[in-house]
Amino acid sequence: MTLQTKFITERLGDCSIENPIPMKCIFEQENYILVNNFVTDSDKDYFIEAGQFRKLYFAPTTVRVGILTAGGNAPGLNMVIDSIVKRQFNYGIRDKEQVRAYIGGYKGLSEGNFIYLTPQETDKYAYEACTRIKTARGNFTVEKLVDNLHVDKIDILYTIGGNGTLHWASQIYQETQKRGLKIAIVGGPKTMDNDINYAECTFGFRTTVDNAVRVIRDFHKETESQDRIGLIQFFGANSGFVALHASYVSGEVDYVIIPERKEDLNEVLRYIEKRVKKNGHALIIVAEGASAHLIPEAEKDKSLRKVAFEKLVEVFKDHFANFQNGNYQTFSLEPKYLIRGTEPNSFDIDLCKITGKLMVESGLAGYTNCVVNYWCGHYVLVPIPLAIKELKLVNTEGYYYESMIAKYSLV
Repeated sequence: MTLQTKFITERLGDCSIENPIPMKCIFEQENYILVNNFVTDSDKDYFIEAGQFRKLYFAPTTVRVGILTAGGNAPGLNMVIDSIVKRQFNYGIRDKEQVRAYIGGYKGLSEGNFIYLTPQETDKYAYEACTRIKTARGNFTVEKLVDNLHVDKIDILYTIGGNGTLHWASQIYQETQKRGLKIAIVGGPKTMDNDINYAECTFGFRTTVDNAVRVIRDFHKETESQDRIGLIQFFGANSGFVALHASYVSGEVDYVIIPERKEDLNEVLRYIEKRVKKNGHALIIVAEGASAHLIPEAEKDKSLRKVAFEKLVEVFKDHFANFQNGNYQTFSLEPKYLIRGTEPNSFDIDLCKITGKLMVESGLAGYTNCVVNYWCGHYVLVPIPLAIKELKLVNTEGYYYESMIAKYSLV
């Protein structure tokens, strides 16, 4: 079997430490999972399967680890933190000072702002929304980040976040390589946008969809009972997974607009006219990145993209103010933060618990510059540069999207 190196996660070096708590499913050697399950040729692309390894790189009782959450909030962050901490202590951590959390993500790492974590502490808030160790944006350099990791004698850094977080994680890896530092960098894929490559589902996505469905159904009652035209904007600057899945599941949406499909605003308005004539009301779901595509000035001027949805709503208001004697009002909603700032659902809890544990197994085994993704029915180690090379987008020629089109007759 020939392995392409771009799909294979790097390791810090040879592993000689015997795993002290072997499970029955322990890996004696690396297992490989096809990148694409639909190929049959012998020499194809493979990921390393995530799991517990017989031989470790770091001594689990003396290892020192850092944990941070960066980027936006998403359901399940506290659960992943709790899972990491508990697994580290399962391995026999001797001192609570061996597990520290950097407050406010990379900003906290840059400023040396941290706290120590124990299972007794994280267990209290594991099921809570958002992240107890906070997330923030700030000015920092990769050199300063690595300086502090070195000063803190960190062996493994667990970074939990989306594409931006993983980008910085890979930058940290490259800087540690330059300095000859043996620090494992392991990522956890957090984004409710679900746009990380080679991840079937990132944690936070399913909960966000559930929350979005509830919003859609309640908002539809408003549009239906008052014969109105309603627009809801959800997250999705570049990908429309939340908007598309929530619309399909709810069964109440007349039109969904996502960034992956370029729409003609006049055609959209004509279609909504037909829906209003037929049903007396209409509900349109918009992913935030799609609003800019529909407003010409926002498409040209990036500074206007933040207000593109407001301009889109104004277009609908003006258009339908004179439609059929002006009987139809337009109203809108942007519940973006409400649908992500909630406790995780059972799917995300399960995903977060396993992901956190496997991040620990991978770090102790010396794997680095990787993210633990659920892919093709397996948990695998995906090299970070590959995971963030490009955004995962909705396949507008795939079966799921075509099903949405057929269900709502959108074309």
